[in-house]
Amino acid sequence: MGRQSTNYQTLFIEQLNNGFFSGAQSIYSISDLYQYAIELDVSFQKNLDDCNIFQENVSDTLNLIQKSFCFCYGLSNQSAQQEQYYDKLILSNFLSQTASMQRLHYQIYYSATSEDQFYSIDPCQPIPKEWIPKERPWYLSHNQTSSYLQITDMYLEIDIGVCFTQTKSLFNKENNTIAILANDLTMDQFTLYDQILPVKFMVIDERGQILLNELYLKEQTEIYYFQNISKTGFNWQDFQTLLSFKNGRPYEDQCPINIDNTFCLFNKLEQKIKFISLSNIRNLRYTLVSEYDPDLYLDDMNMLLQEIENKKRLSIFIFLGVIGFSISLFFVSFLINTLILQKPLQNLLYYTNLLNKNTKVIKQKKMVFSDSNTIGRLNLAFSNLLNQQNQGREDNKELARLRFDMYSEYQKKQKEYKLNLRKYLAKANLLDLEFSKQQKTKDDKKTMIEQMKMKKMIFSSFQEINQR
Repeated sequence: MGRQSTNYQTLFIEQLNNGFFSGAQSIYSISDLYQYAIELDVSFQKNLDDCNIFQENVSDTLNLIQKSFCFCYGLSNQSAQQEQYYDKLILSNFLSQTASMQRLHYQIYYSATSEDQFYSIDPCQPIPKEWIPKERPWYLSHNQTSSYLQITDMYLEIDIGVCFTQTKSLFNKENNTIAILANDLTMDQFTLYDQILPVKFMVIDERGQILLNELYLKEQTEIYYFQNISKTGFNWQDFQTLLSFKNGRPYEDQCPINIDNTFCLFNKLEQKIKFISLSNIRNLRYTLVSEYDPDLYLDDMNMLLQEIENKKRLSIFIFLGVIGFSISLFFVSFLINTLILQKPLQNLLYYTNLLNKNTKVIKQKKMVFSDSNTIGRLNLAFSNLLNQQNQGREDNKELARLRFDMYSEYQKKQKEYKLNLRKYLAKANLLDLEFSKQQKTKDDKKTMIEQMKMKKMIFSSFQEINQR
């Protein structure tokens, strides 16, 4: 509630500031236009206190001004300047240009400091004869030597009620004050939020006087106080509690719960606790009091809690739905992985194990897959790999058989070689023995011939063995 009440206060304070700003802009604009008017040497008729000039000086131009705007205006006292005035519509024309900045509830008027009083009222309304600008509180309290915009204390105005006024001095070429420009601010300008928001606003001063409140009527003739129990429901003790809270002093809080920047008072008219929040208005000595009905906030809080509970249940449903969807997705992924993706991998592992354990060629079942998708290409790759392994196994077996045959043939020849070698060596030994016996009976030449024949025979025998 603290945040919501702060937002309401901010909205109302912005509305107040906008009211002051709009009125100030009109005052500054008319002041600038007025300075231009006096540069054209336009003076005012003496004791002009009404808009009778429209009836006394009838013309098409003035009738047009009368229908569009209700500005009393100055008229040059010199006949030589009459034509200039009608051509330029000096002051009235300038004033009409500010109409878009002047809301219907803004009371904008002038008062001259001399006996020649001039005033302009928007909206157009009859001016009572007893309404004399120089006798009004805003005129009496205004510091005419200051060039700044000033704000009066609250007072009762005729046909307006309780109001306070912004004033500004107008200066001539010699920088002397010649008039005062004024703009009233009333509660009529700030009633909209009271109608659409669950809050009541009032602006009070340090004595408890109420400046702005929905209690005030347009023809208000009495100023109410915050501690007027018959009007506000709060008494003097409640006002003291408000001042203690504002100044940071100890006070008796009646709030059922602690709320930041908020205290509670019991409204004697409505017989219920009210939440009260205070805020200072910028550049003013006044305090904005915001009064909230706790029942409305309890309803809002219950609605908020119900909304939170609904969102909580919705979040739980969404969470459970996400979990269910995730489990379903996992199950489907598991099936796809098990039935489609893992099958070729398992086949490859199975046949690989057989290759490691068995020397026989593996007879793979012929499986047909489409090569238009990833699974088909994967299975085709596995099949090609397995075929390559089988073909390699066949090649290895054939090579091993050839090597075994060659080795067996080699072993056989080795054995024959060794056997023949022993035979021929024995034969050679016998020949040598025979030769040695013959050497004793024959001559040397014949012996030499026999030895040569023996060597040739032995050499040819070795060649024959090597060729085998």
